Amino acid sequence: MFKKKFKILSLLAAIPLSLSAVSCVNKIVDVPIIKTVETKEDNEISKPKEDNTNNLENENKNSSSQNQGNVNNTNREANNLPNETNNKNETNESKIETFKSLYSFVSKKFENYNEKQNLDSFYNSLDSFDFSNIETLDANIALLKNYENKFKLKKAEIENKKQTFLNLENQIKVSEVTYNFSNEINEIKNSLNQDLDALSYEKADELNSKLEQANIILNLANENIKSFKTIKTELNSLKNDVILKVNVEDSELNFDSLINEVQQSNFDSEKLEVLNKKIEALKAKKVELDNSINTLKEDISIKLQEYKQLSNKNDLESEFNSLNQNNLNDLKSFNNKLDSELNKEKQKDSENNRVLSADEIEHFYAQNPSLKSYSDSDISEDVKLKTNKDYFLNILSRSFILNWIFQDNRTTGGTAWLLDYAKLDKEHYKLFLATNYHVAVDLYTDQDSQRYLQTERLNNPIKYFSIGVDTVNTSSEEIKKAKNQWRFNKQYAYRFFTPQAMPKVLFLAQNFTDNTQNKENNYYTDFAVLELDIDLTERALTDNDFNNSMPVRNSRETNTEWRFVLEQLKYAVKKTDEYYTKIKGNSKILNSKNEAYATISFDTLEYLRRNILNIRQEGSSPIFRKIDNQNGKANTKRKINELSIAINEYIGDNKYLYKTRYYFAGFPNENNNISTSNNILDTELNSLLDSINRPVLFSDSTYNNTVAANRGTEFNKKGQSKLYGLIYRGISPKQVIGGMSGSMLMDSQGLILGILWGQKPGSNSFLTNDNKNIKIYTPTFVQFVQQREIQSNGLTIYPYNLIDGSDKNKYPHQVYSYREALKEKHPNLKTRMFDKGV
Repeated sequence: MFKKKFKILSLLAAIPLSLSAVSCVNKIVDVPIIKTVETKEDNEISKPKEDNTNNLENENKNSSSQNQGNVNNTNREANNLPNETNNKNETNESKIETFKSLYSFVSKKFENYNEKQNLDSFYNSLDSFDFSNIETLDANIALLKNYENKFKLKKAEIENKKQTFLNLENQIKVSEVTYNFSNEINEIKNSLNQDLDALSYEKADELNSKLEQANIILNLANENIKSFKTIKTELNSLKNDVILKVNVEDSELNFDSLINEVQQSNFDSEKLEVLNKKIEALKAKKVELDNSINTLKEDISIKLQEYKQLSNKNDLESEFNSLNQNNLNDLKSFNNKLDSELNKEKQKDSENNRVLSADEIEHFYAQNPSLKSYSDSDISEDVKLKTNKDYFLNILSRSFILNWIFQDNRTTGGTAWLLDYAKLDKEHYKLFLATNYHVAVDLYTDQDSQRYLQTERLNNPIKYFSIGVDTVNTSSEEIKKAKNQWRFNKQYAYRFFTPQAMPKVLFLAQNFTDNTQNKENNYYTDFAVLELDIDLTERALTDNDFNNSMPVRNSRETNTEWRFVLEQLKYAVKKTDEYYTKIKGNSKILNSKNEAYATISFDTLEYLRRNILNIRQEGSSPIFRKIDNQNGKANTKRKINELSIAINEYIGDNKYLYKTRYYFAGFPNENNNISTSNNILDTELNSLLDSINRPVLFSDSTYNNTVAANRGTEFNKKGQSKLYGLIYRGISPKQVIGGMSGSMLMDSQGLILGILWGQKPGSNSFLTNDNKNIKIYTPTFVQFVQQREIQSNGLTIYPYNLIDGSDKNKYPHQVYSYREALKEKHPNLKTRMFDKGV
């Protein structure tokens, strides 16, 4: 007996379970999956016990007629017990049928599986099954259901892969390319129509694996086809572009055979990479052609000017304007024609190019009194200030510290100054503050105009904004008096504004020419104007405000600092008003029609000296040495005419001076410590000395059409903007530190020249006039006006005026400026600069 039982348990222990089978069986504790019934002999299987229900019923019927006294009890037993047994038997029979059905299904679907032998044995023993061991039947049904589900899952998996296969196949068909399906793929496709229910599990699994591999192949094919179509489109576009530029196809453009190879290889990845290299080659070809075209256009432009001066004819200029200027061959052909015509003019009028003697130059000018010569003007002593410090304080009288904090606690800021204002009533003003683009672009709100709305940055709004003033370096007598009487010990006073009340962007020098519109990149010149609505109704500071016995509280300190800022705002309005009166009442060098800023650019004067007068560095005599009327005359008739035309076009009858001293001052922020700085040696503040004596600004076009700054110029998360236009390099004995950006640039006659941009990296040693070795730095600036058209880095710099570009005869390519922004937002406004209306 014990021996037989051990054999059965050993048999059960040897039966492995799948994970899904275990999950089912674990619900039945200590119940073996297969169980046989013990008999006296090892090989005998006992038969089920006989059902005595009928005998019992007959006996009850017979006893009923003999013993009426026991009828109730007998009937109860006879009627109730057989019904329970019948129900139980019906349930057991149903389970057996379920087992048989499942067994039949699994046997057909699974040719071989771990439990097959034991389940076969169990199936064969069903005729003698002992229903007292019903748990065994339940467990085996659960196991078979697991196999049934396994097949159903495989079938569902095949259906999904089948649909994927058909989708991928359809994508290839509609891609409009020729793709050759392999024999294996076609075989799989043909097998998709078969009845999955007729397959065994092993065959279904085999089909599933094949479908998986086929889908990988078709998916890769689709990806390669997409890449191929993209590459082909780009290649054709580049090819057409190159053909348009050169009017001919060369060997670099013949890639039709390669495209055929890619298609014939069923879009092999290595073949596609070869096509990619074609794209890179064509891109390089396009860049090469663009550079050649731009260089040739610049040469043609110079030659046309020369031809026009020699011949006094515009015929070739008109022909050039009607030419396809993006075709290298056409440009070369025109250039050859221009060279020929230019040589004819030179040969025909060689006298115009002969170097004249001094007497001949004087005689030629005498014969042609309308011709103009170049002559630097002197700055009147009447307009100069007494000391360098006076210039420094003059700039600070209109300057302010800007600081603000974002929601993420990042801080930023810069220097701003009062450019213009509008008086709305007795004490209500609109103040227009000038600063850098890279400062103002970070000053955004959800109330900005559509032109400047930065929706992608509004998730990090500005929390706090402040305007600060220097109460030490000031020429305001009211502020000096207040500081002493109120015993205000801080150097800087601040006024905090809510985001609703802080200045708003009125004008950003951004995409303001027609050739920077609708570009992938954003273009900027580092200038902007902010608009601040301010109420100056608070009374001016008086002695009554300074009661020294009054306890100092936070609220009082806040009010005190606000009054300093308020007084500085009033003082800035006063100094701006004085500035405009002075400018419009005097004739200024570098300024036409009494504008409030320099309208003659240093680039123009540098161009005249270098390209027409041929002035070069000569020993210790630099290019910016002073030129008088005598040596400012060109030495050939052609050059004399060219110089006169340029003076009329760019300068007019106004005074000009290439060598001019300049000043700037602002508020550097180093490690969150605000200070005040300038470009003057401290030892020379109380005089007009200039030990460096290199005041001129040199133009630099190399930054045009480049990302000149690695941060701070991003508009609406579009990436760092590209610079447009010229910058100017100067010399300073002091370093430009962050926070000074936006400082006013003023010359020694008090005229505003432009705005401080930044500083080129590094420094140099310099020996001053008094033999002291100091470090000098290279600050960079932006002027408000560009007069000449310049080709640089593939992007034309057109003439522009950032303050007032409304004269489209002078600035035909400019679409926006400060004045035009005023007119767009406040069409009926009159400001101090535009006192007759915008």
